[in-house]
Amino acid sequence: DIITYPTPVNGLFGGKIQFLTNLCQKIQICYNGDMVKSTISDRVLFDSKKGQVDFLMVVKNKLNLSWSEIATILKINPRTARDWSKGKFNMSFSAATILAEKTKINLPKVLKVFSWQDHLSSISAKGGKSNYQKNGNKYLQTKHRLIQWQKWWKVYGCEKSSFLFRRKKIKLPKRNILLAEFVGIMMGDGGMVDDRITITLNSETDRKYSEFVCRLIKKLFSLTPKIYKRKNMSALDIVVHSRNLVDFCLSLGLKKGNKLKQNLRMPEWIMEKDELSLACVRGLFDTDGCVFIHKYKVDEKEYNYPKISFTSRSGILVDQVLVILKKKQFNARISKNSFDVRVESAKDVSGFMSVIGSSNSKHHEVLRRVAPNGKAAVC
Repeated sequence: DIITYPTPVNGLFGGKIQFLTNLCQKIQICYNGDMVKSTISDRVLFDSKKGQVDFLMVVKNKLNLSWSEIATILKINPRTARDWSKGKFNMSFSAATILAEKTKINLPKVLKVFSWQDHLSSISAKGGKSNYQKNGNKYLQTKHRLIQWQKWWKVYGCEKSSFLFRRKKIKLPKRNILLAEFVGIMMGDGGMVDDRITITLNSETDRKYSEFVCRLIKKLFSLTPKIYKRKNMSALDIVVHSRNLVDFCLSLGLKKGNKLKQNLRMPEWIMEKDELSLACVRGLFDTDGCVFIHKYKVDEKEYNYPKISFTSRSGILVDQVLVILKKKQFNARISKNSFDVRVESAKDVSGFMSVIGSSNSKHHEVLRRVAPNGKAAVC
């Protein structure tokens, strides 16, 4: 429904509160003291396109501004302003009022304001009537739509030739050290669903490590991951959308969904070879492990020594990691809570970093803070 109302002679609102109140009710404007704010984007209908063009040209000449500068004032795209100036589209009511206020130019004595919702309803009704005249009511019938879809599927859809059905091609690497480290990373901080893998890391302490993980995935599978920073959290997600990659990961022994409920463990092909099991432990340590400083006093003298810990809620995985470390003659143990594998002596910590190592710079940074006399800041 088009709303028609007279415009006051002295300015747009004329300073008359009663008139302003009535106007607000008609065109759905919120009135709060001296503040007037349009709640919807209504359109002004001039008598003709020429009327809008003439009004805008007068405004432009009086302000002595370009259309881009006028667009900045109205907070719209410059192209929108130019389209309005040519009468291509009806300008918004809010823009007309702003320009009238700034130039002290009265709008036409009779304005027609058409709400945007009414406009959408109008064009929807016109489209519906046109479609009905052409096709009748067959598109409203579920049975007809099903028949048409079945015809499409038999001819085109079943071939799956569309890019929508095509899977991304990936490189399938051999079962080597890099792949074993990737498996360790996935077992630590990774997860899978049907169409993607996700590795979640700390966005502050693992920032450099996330770059390493992305390079590793690129090298292994020729796929470029995307990194998403989580809002209001110190976390980031490394995501790769690829069903082929998910299928390949399943063939490696990784699991979709909740890993712990599916008895998280190292695959046999990794446990069978020392170089692969050590690489997998490195991936696990870089994601679910840490270097911490054990601080204590003896005879008022303070000592600080680095120790290594790997944590997992999977008892099977904890036992596997312990077996691998023991096999390399590390004096490792499982903590009282049964979830941590600890490497504690200075000799074993040094040996761990030499034999297994770490691709995560934050672990090396903690070790670098340890002075030659064994003192370090507590992390």
